[in-house]
Amino acid sequence: MVRNQSFLSQTLPNTTNTDNSSRKFVLSFSSQIFQAEFSPYEWSQNLLCIALKDKVVVGTLSVQEEDENSQESVEFSIIHEFYHVSRVHAIAWSPDASVSALPKLLSFYTADSDFKVCHFDSTRNGNKFFKTLGSHTDYINALACDPERNYLASVSDDQTCQLWPLKDEGGEVILFYLSSPGMSVSWHRQEPSKLLVAEKAGLIHMYNIETQRAILSVDAAQVPLMSADWSPSNCSRVGCVAGSDLIIRDVTAPSSPVETRPIHMEGGQLIRFSPTSENHVATIGRSDHQLKVSHVGSSQPILTAMLQVFGGLSWHYRLPLLCAGSDRKLVIFKVLTK
Repeated sequence: MVRNQSFLSQTLPNTTNTDNSSRKFVLSFSSQIFQAEFSPYEWSQNLLCIALKDKVVVGTLSVQEEDENSQESVEFSIIHEFYHVSRVHAIAWSPDASVSALPKLLSFYTADSDFKVCHFDSTRNGNKFFKTLGSHTDYINALACDPERNYLASVSDDQTCQLWPLKDEGGEVILFYLSSPGMSVSWHRQEPSKLLVAEKAGLIHMYNIETQRAILSVDAAQVPLMSADWSPSNCSRVGCVAGSDLIIRDVTAPSSPVETRPIHMEGGQLIRFSPTSENHVATIGRSDHQLKVSHVGSSQPILTAMLQVFGGLSWHYRLPLLCAGSDRKLVIFKVLTK
């Protein structure tokens, strides 16, 4: 169902930041948010997927500048709502998505609680906007789409990483066997032939997709590793949350980490690098759902905030915006990283 609906955020002072450089906006939804994901591509950067109980809401997010009559706010304009029968565990945007095309092309992938990987495409005929690519045999923890749209990568508790061919429909799925559950998977726009895969046992692998071999493996030396990320602004820098620690590494010098320090005392759950700064990371605590934005090299967080029921964490491609699902609210933080 197409919805031409827009709504403005409620603007709140952010009392948890440490340097008064951030602001918080809140958008309310009808049910719990399970995932939220900005498009990581320049041409579709304002698109945002929000996965609710039985649907995925797709729209554009824009900042309404402060003037003499109103405060600064963000506006979310719904473009389309896709029915989704199972709970969404992960979302990955396709590079094909575009808001400049007419009609707008909305294309993204989901992993759900039935262990299935699906492709949603607003240009499909009729009311069936999705296609099932395949499935794992256990929960899928992360998805990532190749910037050149050759493959979609997924990692699962079934201890595999699968690469689904996107241009050759019906082509053979590439399978990497892991030694523990796969927790994170990432491509990099500067290194499209390489794939980062992180395991719960603390191992971070770099695979060459052309040879289908691991070219680098790094041990975080902490367990459990719950999440890893590859800095969009520096292809040499990777980070993870393992145990209670934040670990940052330079893959060109893997013998010693750039930084290792405690970040969430009861364990970290998720990490995301800012797309515009290799030195800024957002993390979520595993049990208390505490959000922290930290600067590499500084023990004092730039921002801390308590979320309710956590559902997704994503940075805007260009704007200093970080969104996080908190029960039925999407909380958007304006965080200056330059």
